This record gives sequence, structure tokens and C-alpha cells, in this order.
Amino acid sequence: MGDHGKDPKSEALLRLKQWLEAGRRLKVRETAEKLGVTRRTFQRYILSLQKLGVPLVYDELPNRERVYYVPFEGRRLQLEVELQQVVALNVALGWLEQFEGNVLFQSLDSLRDKISKWLEERMEAEGERWFSQKFFALPFLPYRYRSGGDAFNDVVSALLHQKKLEIGYRAADHGGDGKSKRAKQSKQAKRHKVQPYSLVFYKGAFYLVGLLDKVAGWGDPTLWSLARMTGTKVLREERYEYPEDWDPSKAFHRMTGMLPGELETVEAHFAVKFYDYLKKERRWPRGSKIVLEKKRVRFAAKLALNDELLNWFLGFGADVKLVKPAWFRDRLADKVRDTAALYG
Repeated sequence: MGDHGKDPKSEALLRLKQWLEAGRRLKVRETAEKLGVTRRTFQRYILSLQKLGVPLVYDELPNRERVYYVPFEGRRLQLEVELQQVVALNVALGWLEQFEGNVLFQSLDSLRDKISKWLEERMEAEGERWFSQKFFALPFLPYRYRSGGDAFNDVVSALLHQKKLEIGYRAADHGGDGKSKRAKQSKQAKRHKVQPYSLVFYKGAFYLVGLLDKVAGWGDPTLWSLARMTGTKVLREERYEYPEDWDPSKAFHRMTGMLPGELETVEAHFAVKFYDYLKKERRWPRGSKIVLEKKRVRFAAKLALNDELLNWFLGFGADVKLVKPAWFRDRLADKVRDTAALYG
């Protein structure tokens, strides 16, 4: 008559493997007692784990008892966190790397090791509270990423496994009454096959930089908004060669934002209260000038002139006066007049 229960040895090996990969150090006598086996049986389990490829090492205590463990590079930190929290942590680490240099990443191994040990010594509930408090993403008018499929998960999966991605993509709606046949067709999602390069987080939204498959080899990467994607599908049978020399920072001008534009020197006068914001809180291209005077702050910087910059100036309302270039100032003035007309 067969035994329909679980194999005790297999269960024990699974528990030991999980403990070791989580960073626990296993004393022979103590661990044998927890498993309800003899020390000799525990040693046989250790040999079985080594045959299975678990990278075990051991230290010998003064009483000659061995303590087995897995070096940090062989461990798996199985921490249950929500997707939003993981994204918030990764984005925060990206910011720190950009502004603080590589020192942070040189110490991450030590940091993660300490986190693992910290969680072992505390209740699971407190570990969850630690994550929810220390790394927190505050949404502001968040985008909808679940329209006809989970685009975010598919994009991340395609990036990790270097698989091509098929997406439906809706063009931006630039107005119109929506009654014409052409207007209706423009709102329909068109299908594209893309080779994903980088997932970009910008001003509270996610974008994918990817190469259209039909122009692979000679075209330039294109920027896709995840909020406009529908019916995404990872093409698991279609692998692509990720370019080793790809540098996502080169796809954008780091001082001028997401949109392209001609570089010109912009001159403006700001209210005095914005001096610290302009001087200490924002980064500007080399050669920029920010001068505090009695009644204003004189500002000059070489920037890309586009709608994004225009809207940035508009956000200051009457606390800024754009001086040069004249055509860009006129464009801003027209937008202010059009806005004022809406309110009489």
C-alpha cells in the first residue's frame, strides 16, 4: 500500500534550502532538533543539498560544531512586497545613483544582508510595516495602466527575458469633434512589434524606449507611453539581441526633459522668492546664470524650447516674466491670453 503523504526527507530538504537561501546560519545540533532528526541524518541532508547544487560553506565553532550557510551571492531574499513598493524602491535607488554616484551601489550588498538579518529577528508583521513606511510611493493623478491588458507586467517581462513585445498603441488625441471618419480611425489602437530597450519613469508616468522591429538594425528607438498601450503580448518565441552599448541617457537631453527642441538661450525674470528653488534645488546646463537682485531674480540658461518648457513657465503664473527669445515669449503670451479668454 503506497504512502500518499509527503516524503519527510523532501520536505526537510526544501525547508533547509529555503532557510539557507534566506541567509540563515544552521547549527548542526539546533537545526537537527527543529527538524526532529538525528545529527547524522542532518549531515546526510547537507550532503544531499550539496549534490543538488546548493553552494554551502561552513564555519567551525570553538566546540567544533559546524555552522552551515550559503554565501550572500547565492541567497534569495524572498520578501513579500507589493508591485508599487518595488517600483518606488527601484526608482528611488535610480535617483540616488544619479545624484550621489556609485557609492550607494557598492554598499547595497551589505545593506541587503542587514535587511535580511533584521527581518529574521522580528515578526513578519513588523517587517511588512517597515517596507510600507520606509519606501512609500505617493501617487498624484496616477495614470491608468490596465486598459485591455496589463501593459506594465508585459513590458517588464519582455525586458527581463529579451523577448519582443507586441502592443496596441493609441495615438495622442489632439482635439477635434471626433465625428469624422478620419478622427475615429486615429483613436483606434494600431498594432506594433517592438524590441524593448528601457523602461523610463518620468513625472509620475512610465514610458518604454523601444525599437520598431521592422526597422531593426538601422532605425532609432521610439518612445511609447504605457498609458496608451492596449492588448500587450510578450512574444516568448521571438528573442532579440539587446544592444550592449545602449545608453538610455543618450535618448534624452538630461537638462531639457522628455520632448525634443532647438537649444536656445532663455532669459527670464523670476520673483525673489524663487531664488533658492532655481539656485539650489534645480540643475541647469553649464554656463547658466541666476542672479539675485532687489526685486527680481535674473535667469539665463540654454534650454530646449518646446511645449514642456512652455508649460513649466506657465506654472509660475505672474511670478515670472519671459524676456527672450522673443518668439517663445510671444507664444507663451498667446497661450496666457487664450486661457484668460476661457474665463472671460
